[in-house]
Amino acid sequence: MIRVCSIDPFDLFRYVPDGTVLRFGKTTIGCLGGIETANPEEKQSIDQRQYERLLAASPGEIDILITHDAPYGVGTNYYGETQGSRRITALIERLQPKYLIAGHYHHAIGPHQYGDTTYFGLNVIMNLRKEQGGPTEPGWMAVLDTDRDELTPVADEWPVECGEPFPFQAYCANLRANRRP
Repeated sequence: MIRVCSIDPFDLFRYVPDGTVLRFGKTTIGCLGGIETANPEEKQSIDQRQYERLLAASPGEIDILITHDAPYGVGTNYYGETQGSRRITALIERLQPKYLIAGHYHHAIGPHQYGDTTYFGLNVIMNLRKEQGGPTEPGWMAVLDTDRDELTPVADEWPVECGEPFPFQAYCANLRANRRP
């Protein structure tokens, strides 16, 4: 069984397995990876078992939902097709978390309201497409103030003022290569 584990020596970044529910003080965070696809057998699809596990939680039990895919209606693509996942929307409607944090679309989106849930779509932490290289853009992280129960996306320039993207992949590869079994 894979557990939550740190992936950096400063314990700032953690790997969180699909379907994990974390508790930090009074705050409960549910995590779901994958995207909604036409074929649920595809590797990148939302894992049905983990989805149903989260869906079984009581409304209000999860304060923050972190997903890879975004809710349905978040935008339209180049062809005018509606983007987002109906399954993520159903999860929001069932769980009614205060916040939904998602990625997938590689740019900052929101905040948007889905009922009582505030949705933030985060930017990428690093641009993986060589033709779109360059510095990271704001909107790739958010700060949770547990005393005030507020989640704020960081849109300031200060995290990216170094001018070059942080070599996160190389850093993680080096970390993995130097780990002891």
